[in-house]
Amino acid sequence: MNRSNHFSANIFRVIILIGSFLWVIYPMDCFAQQETPQVSDSLKVVFSHKGGFYSSSFNLQLDVPDQSYSILYTIDGSNPQTSKTAIKGGKSKSVVVNPSSTSGRAATPCFIVRASLSRTGYLPSFPVSQTYIFIDKVIAQKAPGGGWPTSQVNGQMIDLEMDPDVTKTSQFASLIDDALLDIPSISVVTDLPDMFDSEKGIYVNAMEDGEDWERFCSVELIDPTGKPGFNVNAGIRIRGGWSRHDEYPKHGFRLFFKKEYGVAKLKYPLFGDEGVTEFDKIDLRCEQNYAWSNGDRRNTCVREVFSRDTQRDMGQPYTRSRYYHLYLNGMYWGLYQTQERSEARYASDYFGGSKDDYDVVKVNANGYVVEATDGNLNSWKVLYDLCQKGFSKNEDYFALEGKDKNGYPVKGGEVMVDIDNLIDYMLTIFYAGNFDAPTSAFRGERECNNFYAIDRRDDKSSGFVFFNHDAEHSMMIDNASPGIGLEENRVEIPNMTVASFSVFHPQWLHHKLTANKEYRQRFADRIYKHFFNKGVFVPEIAQKRFEKRAEEIDLAIIAESARWGDAKTWSPFTRDDWEAEIEDVYERFFPYRSDIVIDQLVQAELFTYLDAPLVKVDNQLAEEDVYSMDGSFSLSFETKAGLIFYTLDGSDPRMLGGAINPLAMRANSGDVINAEATGWLKARVKAGEYWSPMRDIKFLRADEDYSALKVTEIHYHPTDSIVGTDTVPGESFEFFELKNTGSRPVHLSGFKFYSAIGYEYKNATVLAPKQFHVIASKPKWFYEKHGMVPSGNFEGNFSNGGERVMIKSENGYMVLNFEYFDTELWPWDADGGGYSLSAVERYPSGDPGRHNYWKSSTVLNGSPFSDDPGIVDEFNVISLKNNELKVFPNPVRNVANVLFPGDGETNHLEIFTLQGIKIFETNFGSYTTVDLSMLRTGKGMLIFKVKSGGTVSVSKVLYQP
Repeated sequence: MNRSNHFSANIFRVIILIGSFLWVIYPMDCFAQQETPQVSDSLKVVFSHKGGFYSSSFNLQLDVPDQSYSILYTIDGSNPQTSKTAIKGGKSKSVVVNPSSTSGRAATPCFIVRASLSRTGYLPSFPVSQTYIFIDKVIAQKAPGGGWPTSQVNGQMIDLEMDPDVTKTSQFASLIDDALLDIPSISVVTDLPDMFDSEKGIYVNAMEDGEDWERFCSVELIDPTGKPGFNVNAGIRIRGGWSRHDEYPKHGFRLFFKKEYGVAKLKYPLFGDEGVTEFDKIDLRCEQNYAWSNGDRRNTCVREVFSRDTQRDMGQPYTRSRYYHLYLNGMYWGLYQTQERSEARYASDYFGGSKDDYDVVKVNANGYVVEATDGNLNSWKVLYDLCQKGFSKNEDYFALEGKDKNGYPVKGGEVMVDIDNLIDYMLTIFYAGNFDAPTSAFRGERECNNFYAIDRRDDKSSGFVFFNHDAEHSMMIDNASPGIGLEENRVEIPNMTVASFSVFHPQWLHHKLTANKEYRQRFADRIYKHFFNKGVFVPEIAQKRFEKRAEEIDLAIIAESARWGDAKTWSPFTRDDWEAEIEDVYERFFPYRSDIVIDQLVQAELFTYLDAPLVKVDNQLAEEDVYSMDGSFSLSFETKAGLIFYTLDGSDPRMLGGAINPLAMRANSGDVINAEATGWLKARVKAGEYWSPMRDIKFLRADEDYSALKVTEIHYHPTDSIVGTDTVPGESFEFFELKNTGSRPVHLSGFKFYSAIGYEYKNATVLAPKQFHVIASKPKWFYEKHGMVPSGNFEGNFSNGGERVMIKSENGYMVLNFEYFDTELWPWDADGGGYSLSAVERYPSGDPGRHNYWKSSTVLNGSPFSDDPGIVDEFNVISLKNNELKVFPNPVRNVANVLFPGDGETNHLEIFTLQGIKIFETNFGSYTTVDLSMLRTGKGMLIFKVKSGGTVSVSKVLYQP
């Protein structure tokens, strides 16, 4: 929009002769360009009545906020800033709001008033729009005249009426009012030609896209309950892919909030406390392929959002939605959904950083090729090239997570993909039978469609995550060509090909990863998590998720039926048809789909019929993943075949490659064991060389004993670092470390910092014995420095001068309350010298508020996730309990000290890698040393196992040469 008046300028050259020199002054503006200012958007016309629902005509009073301004307004929906029909209203104006009047307006069921402030020497202010909705007129809506099209424009089908076969029938006549008031409404108002003009109207040129096809509009959210909404100006475009074709009478929209329209962001909690409250764009999506407006009775208005809601319930990133009625220039336009855009701004809002940090990969529907809507395709191309090589070798598979072939983080490595996110995304595709994403049956499985992939380009600690998008072609029961309905198999697609990078998609990445045994086992574990017990794909649980959305529009769907139910049929589709389709999904899809997909996964060798062990807690079948316990409890296991192996410290009974974890305990079917909360059970069945999926349960003690939980490292004043040509401030490298120094797990659920920094520990966070939990100020820079992903990301920063640190548990118990200082007695080089504040002892017993609890870290930048390597333990054999194995230091660089006062005269020591490969054995008395550097093994976790008489003791040691 051009809001400036410019004087014309004469361009010329001045040539001056001075002595023997010729001076030429090059072209210049003779007159300075002058821009006419616009009335500030902070000043607005005062309306006596807000937009909303009204039942009778009334007098609307418009007033100026300052007598130096005048009113400029319209009642035909046009923009008073530029409209030829704008009316001058002076300082105060009374307008009769009467929807029956056609004087100066079309006979729309909503009466729209748009008003700006004008002043001599200024451009008018942005308009304020108020939409007054008269339900009785909406029910009787028909073609309003006044410039509205009455027939096709550019071949675009136009349908404007509410169908009396719905609104006047005895079944729905008494409900249509409630249907229109059942959910909030959004009103979009723009110059009518911007929608329907054959040359520039976006609705009748819907195949056009981009900023050239964005139009100025006003947007209001009107809640029938009286809850505050919003009223802003924005840009609007048509949204969608195939549905842009002109045979689709109902199009989706996208709203853009920009400073040039008045506000740079919409500031409103569109999704309540479920999401962020600021947006620079938002989608208004609608059912399109299986929609009444397209003549299809399979309309549910739920199938698409179900896949996105499922990602939410899996604990994965997802895009949020809410239902609304939409009014377009005063005409009721039907049922729509708001939807977040999974693009760079979304990523920065939910994952941190700047939107410029992200690469967003999606499919361009013009040609069905991948494109970067933000950032670039470089990292996506790296993934494609890695797929060409394949992932059958562990070194190639684990490299995607920045790890070595043994699954340990490599400093300097880069996480390319969030593997669990990829698996969960693929499971949503498989379960829903989505045959148009991420590879498309419509395109012969040779091209991609309908996916988003997001990666934070400058952060090596995180990789691509994947989002469901436009999952309309899913959850079908009967044939829906090219889909086959309930038996749809998206797990194995024999004719799927990716001939070039331009059509590379996440299912091809998954397909290539299935060549790796460890990926398949991980996939099986995620299947078990989501398809069994209380998982998201258990039939009754999946159905409840679908039901919740259906219940949200149970009444509102009547209005959609009246608006679009007859778009392509003589007899309109009604709520009866909708209810029948919903019931069909309940009765014919949910009860059977999970078993069908499990069978498909077994055939693809991604799952096994070797069941995970059934677990009983106090003789009751355990179906939850997390239990709150008072203390001790009994555990029992059942299996139909194979041997049961389990741990209670959160370690996997299966080691990399398939060996049995030496720390695992064996149980027979029916065995009962006594356990103590907090505990973290991981159990599998082993039959021959095959392992079942994992049963993973956390038992959290209600009155947890936190005495063994210690703060062991604080990097409160790191030094600045030079990265490339940039200086990264030291505060970006801050971290805080807790250690469980006890002999059993402890849970941190609901822990919260009440001073210093801001962080709340996730529910069901369990810290195994001798393990660490590290939170960092900037995960990206923590990973760059230490090569490990922190346990969490805190807000704010520690004070360089010292401050109080308070952590409380969920029930208000003070877990930690101490103050650190930077005064004389405290370790001086931890205060900006590059070292961290590190506990003096491996098992601290003092007060962290005293200087003698701490020392400077031995290693520059600290040693997160491990004891300080400079700690020296003085073990006395006499002080050790009988059969207590001690291996120190831990982590160990070269020589490991082994202490064991066992039952027998001779103890037998064996050392294993995590893959179960024995690399050393010897006999010894009560003490020996082992030079690990002579064993030719790589860095990583080692298992020390000592047999003494009838006793076996095991200890895990981190080898860091």
